[in-house]
Amino acid sequence: MRYKSLRERFQPLTDTIGRKLNTDMNYLVSGGFWSAVGTVLSAIIGLATAVAFANLLPKDTYGTYQYVLSGVTLLGLLSLPAMKSAVFYAAAHNKDGSFLEAIRMKMRWNFLSAIAAFGVAAYYLIHGNVLLASSFAIVGLFIPVWELYGNYVHYLLGKKHFKDGVIYEAVAQAVNAATIIIILLLTKNLLILLFGFFASWTIARVFLFRKALRAYPPNTERDPEILGYAKHLSLMTVLTTIASNADKMLLWQFLGPIGIATYSFSLTVPSRATNALGSINRLYFPKAVEHELPVIRKVLIGRVFILFTFAVVAAAIYIGIAPYLFGIFFAKYMEAVPYTQALALVIALQPFSLFSTALSAHARKKELYIANLVPPAIQIGLFLVLIPTLHVWGAVVGILCSRVVEAVLYFVLFLHASRTPTITSELHTPPLSN
Repeated sequence: MRYKSLRERFQPLTDTIGRKLNTDMNYLVSGGFWSAVGTVLSAIIGLATAVAFANLLPKDTYGTYQYVLSGVTLLGLLSLPAMKSAVFYAAAHNKDGSFLEAIRMKMRWNFLSAIAAFGVAAYYLIHGNVLLASSFAIVGLFIPVWELYGNYVHYLLGKKHFKDGVIYEAVAQAVNAATIIIILLLTKNLLILLFGFFASWTIARVFLFRKALRAYPPNTERDPEILGYAKHLSLMTVLTTIASNADKMLLWQFLGPIGIATYSFSLTVPSRATNALGSINRLYFPKAVEHELPVIRKVLIGRVFILFTFAVVAAAIYIGIAPYLFGIFFAKYMEAVPYTQALALVIALQPFSLFSTALSAHARKKELYIANLVPPAIQIGLFLVLIPTLHVWGAVVGILCSRVVEAVLYFVLFLHASRTPTITSELHTPPLSN
């Protein structure tokens, strides 16, 4: 007698739900399971690292650490930060030759970031800040490679190898977290911490990149348009990247490292929660490519508002438990509780980003430009006006206002795009990944 597998037993129920929701439940269950596993593992690893930082590292050292990492992100603007979109697209469309070309081009551009990092190090050295000079010198050593080899994740996801993508990335995160925690137990030295952070990521990613290519050897097919489009996308993300890091740069000027440390911990849970919800976007992207926007509109709007309801409940729960959560895990940062409770709003608004994912899947360049320029411009403007006087609250208000504008804009732009025929030239343009 043959015993049915768990999947076979639940297949009738899965098919029924799929018909009622007009959803490919087999795809959702298979991809969604591994997406959920990855989200849970990432949350556990991230929480463990955050607890270690909160309890083992002085506030001023942690604030300086966050300042340097924000600088790394800004330096990355010089090295085609949206190349991952080209990698994802190339892998998804079996154009692996373009994937390898993208990696080689990314490496060349990364050296611009390295030169800039050494320039920043020289600036701080001239002004007598040896600590920051040494920190950015370490950045310059690793920036050509530490993020580059992480593109194995987009390669695997593009190939729909969700299980391997999740496991590989969890291994890399675990190696990085273990390295950081061990260093924090042994020393509070910022330079050793930064070196360990970059070295652990680099070693793990190089190993896993090679392993991924051995497991799934790339072909030689290529699309000549992909690399040019990656440059176009990278230009599009400049303002968003600046907006995501301007808060810490400004807070450094007015409050110093301790202010950044407090602010960073207020963002810890909301940012991880939005990243968790963002896993739905990554799962949805390959399916959105398969349908036209008018078809997507019929089902996506309802789903987004269902998810929005759940996200509102999650945000409300977090607001209630935040004081207890901080009291247990982040007791040194209790002053961050009011800020993190206010920032819970970003959790509630995250489902609206699915409209952006649908636009990305169909390369709606006009709408995407608007979505990528207006909210960050508002956020930067609010930061410049509010942070000098309101400090941390200025940063919080700036984020909340821009997120509300962003959510409304995503919805309006999606409605407009779904009622407007796709231009033929755009149909041949590689889609963005969210």
